[in-house]
Amino acid sequence: MRVVALLTVRNEELFIAKCLEHLHAQGIEVCLIDNGSTDRTLEIATRFLGRSIFRIEHLPFNGTRELQLSLLNEERLAREIEADWFIHHDADEIRQAPAPHETLLEAIQAVDHQGYNAINFDEFVFLPTSDDESFVNKDYVQEMQHYYFFQPKPLHRLNAWKKNDSIDLHSQGGHQVQFSGQKIYPNSFVLRHYIALSRSHAIAKYGSRIFSKDNLSKGWGGSRVTFVPSQLNFPNRDQLKQFNNNYAWDKSDVWTVHTFIGTSRDSYYPQNLTLWQNKVKSENYPPMPIIIGAGRSGTTLLRLMLDAHPDLTIPSETHFIPELTQLEGAEEAIREQFYNLLIHHPRWAEFHIAAKDLKEESDKIQPFTISEGLRAFYRLYAARFKKQRWGEKTPSYGRHLLTVKTLLPEAHFIHIIRDGRDVALSLKSLWFSPGQDIETLAVDWVWKVREAKQQAQLCPHYLEIHYENLVTDPVSTLKQICEFINLPYKAEMLEYHKTALNRLNEFSDHPALISKEERLAIFQNTTKPPDTSRIERWKTEMCLEDRKKFEQIAGTMLRDLGYSTESSLIIEPEQQNAFLSSLQQVKQNLLNSQAWLQNISAELQGL
Repeated sequence: MRVVALLTVRNEELFIAKCLEHLHAQGIEVCLIDNGSTDRTLEIATRFLGRSIFRIEHLPFNGTRELQLSLLNEERLAREIEADWFIHHDADEIRQAPAPHETLLEAIQAVDHQGYNAINFDEFVFLPTSDDESFVNKDYVQEMQHYYFFQPKPLHRLNAWKKNDSIDLHSQGGHQVQFSGQKIYPNSFVLRHYIALSRSHAIAKYGSRIFSKDNLSKGWGGSRVTFVPSQLNFPNRDQLKQFNNNYAWDKSDVWTVHTFIGTSRDSYYPQNLTLWQNKVKSENYPPMPIIIGAGRSGTTLLRLMLDAHPDLTIPSETHFIPELTQLEGAEEAIREQFYNLLIHHPRWAEFHIAAKDLKEESDKIQPFTISEGLRAFYRLYAARFKKQRWGEKTPSYGRHLLTVKTLLPEAHFIHIIRDGRDVALSLKSLWFSPGQDIETLAVDWVWKVREAKQQAQLCPHYLEIHYENLVTDPVSTLKQICEFINLPYKAEMLEYHKTALNRLNEFSDHPALISKEERLAIFQNTTKPPDTSRIERWKTEMCLEDRKKFEQIAGTMLRDLGYSTESSLIIEPEQQNAFLSSLQQVKQNLLNSQAWLQNISAELQGL
């Protein structure tokens, strides 16, 4: 009998060797589908050709996790490949027969002999039990000892089946294969799921995973869709079961969600977005550029460039739009709350708008909506400079694209992205830095980029530009932006630095945090022409250890964005042995040199 595992992988260098070794020992052949890996996954897998792998397919990566596309591809392969049984398999899984003395192949043969055509697997999820525990570059199958039984619904992992050209694997996200005449084996097999090997690995895995629009619409991914690194919380050992080797799996405590990832979705999908959607007027407005990006990615530079356009102005950061979705009550109550929120906001003084003018403009709006109230605010700001169009630059709105898009349908998001290692160098010493250590900075950058890119799939107007392109070729980049927002390109934008200081002087002291002078010092480079020396600072200013730490978390995101990386997550045993051998040789050479010097010294003393 021939059993084939359909293994779709992307950047699984930490798991792929162990997975393939296990499948080979279990008598299972592998058709590997590589979904555009940028790490060493494919390099490692190629070594198994002719052993466990008999075929390698390539599925292009289009920037997002497209689960349905992957599953449809596996359905095609299951029709094409001549085999008796198939398993939909992931690289971080170890699958076993129910009895310890049987291989997976032998157990499936027995199931087939009894006339069954589908097998379910009980899923046991293994985890580190503290933030300090790491199984990266270790034999995680042997060393990870604590698990929970995961079963959000019956037959949760029904994904091994006898060949049938009419199977449906994609409708249930690969968890439950469907076909007519299904006869499910009554005893579940075992699936050991190594979902994360360390805190950094969990963040790298889920923090950089961007789910496709199709996945989002189907609700696939659960809390992983809205994963927030700060919510990551591994359970304590006493919350988990202790693994033993007698195959007595403990299913007494059933988990239905991966709670360690976090479950909050409030900040991603505000509950009353639908309410405000219904209140937005349908009039056409010119495209409103909204600049977003991780802090220190060039958002202020781009703001000043666009603001130098004779027809467009952009205020300093507002920050209050997400708070507006919390307003409740009848129309007049909303109008009053809107007015009070803005004029008492910590940033209000920086807009230099008289409170009475905002009150007068908001009172004119009939009926009042938050959307029209916002437009009145921006219109008043633009009037200060005798300009007809306005924009917005608040980097944190990259985590609230759906909210902003709902309240301002004319929003055209411009996401400026900069190499995260340079962002870390620029950010770590500033008052708004998330932390000083390189891992925290890497987490912050990955999460902010990922959130914007994922939510952008649900926004009709979104453009990505790179800071490096803006600095090295500002004309082409600004022309691209102007076309995106339907604004004629003007050369005055290149002269932004001449008026930058005047525009930045709108800053006020940040309450209880930082003075105006200190804020101005942070942005002093924007008062000069574009400086290409700010590009790839990490190559000379970031030590090798910090580079490796940063890339362990952000490597996938960096490579997906077109940035090069230098370090690898995994050190294979042969590499470790070679390294140790080299150290021994160096040690021996030093000892030989020491002996030689002692002999020379003795000879010199005898002269």
